[in-house]
Amino acid sequence: MKKFRIFLLTLIFLFSYNITVPANERSETTVIETFEDGSYIESTVYENSGISFRSATQKKSGHKTNTYKSSTGKTIWSVTVKGYFSYNGKGSSCLSSSVSTSCLNSHWKIANSSSNKSGATATASATAKKYLDGKYIQSVTRTVKLTCNKSGKLS
Repeated sequence: MKKFRIFLLTLIFLFSYNITVPANERSETTVIETFEDGSYIESTVYENSGISFRSATQKKSGHKTNTYKSSTGKTIWSVTVKGYFSYNGKGSSCLSSSVSTSCLNSHWKIANSSSNKSGATATASATAKKYLDGKYIQSVTRTVKLTCNKSGKLS
């Protein structure tokens, strides 16, 4: 009788905590901000679907990249914030945040970068400096925010 109870409890546990593993889908949304000199910033959100448990709280990761491009479309530099979130239909929170940068133009250098998390938002910031003939010309600071809403939608 004891073995039957353990077997029955095991079956109940397996059926009540069904694990769904969807494909690692990625959706992206791109917004372009154009400047007077023709250069522009592409802001793209990548949303990763992860392992889904049949429970009240879900988890999701994603990242948002701001890419600074020249008027001819060549990438100059970029900053990316990566976030890991939990959500449950009533609210959401950011569990972790990280930053990565890339600089593909020899006249620009990434001076510093940082990331943090607050509430349901992952934030990254980077400062790039432009040099011409070894002399400092200008600096640009870009802050990127990735937010998760109560339904798990990243923006």
